[in-house]
Amino acid sequence: VLLALANSLGKMIPLVGGGYHAQSLLPPIELLLTVEENAVRDAAAASALLVASALPDDTFRNKYVPMLTRLARKEWFTARISSVGLIANAYPRLTQNQQEYHLELFAGLCQDDTPMVRRVAAQRLGIILENVVQVTGRVSLKEGGVVTTILIPLYETLSSNEQPVSMFNL
Repeated sequence: VLLALANSLGKMIPLVGGGYHAQSLLPPIELLLTVEENAVRDAAAASALLVASALPDDTFRNKYVPMLTRLARKEWFTARISSVGLIANAYPRLTQNQQEYHLELFAGLCQDDTPMVRRVAAQRLGIILENVVQVTGRVSLKEGGVVTTILIPLYETLSSNEQPVSMFNL
């Protein structure tokens, strides 16, 4: 039932009145993003991405982004796993302050105490790297840029973990 619900929520955007009302789908999606079953979380994340793409920028920044922050700060690791991928995908639509804050959150999740969170963070490192370069341009690649000061050290840290190297999707 949870899997069917998670799969359906992203498809309900037209039924709730379109993008301007899609924020009403976020509370049940947020709950499903914390479920222990991987398939349910993955389906909820796909629905969250559909809803996020339909939201106007203002609603995205005022409703969707706080959900990402709450997920990243939750005690239970399943919520933090969900937040990693969603933060990586949301990065281009964040304000500059939100980008800085959520990049710090992402970096913290890369160093999480739970190996499963670190594994998913490592898998999403390529996505956030691509999005950072897309948003900030080549300056992020120069010495002292975000890529060289934050993201490359995260890659080095994660690659020295006792996890398989194949987990990196760079």
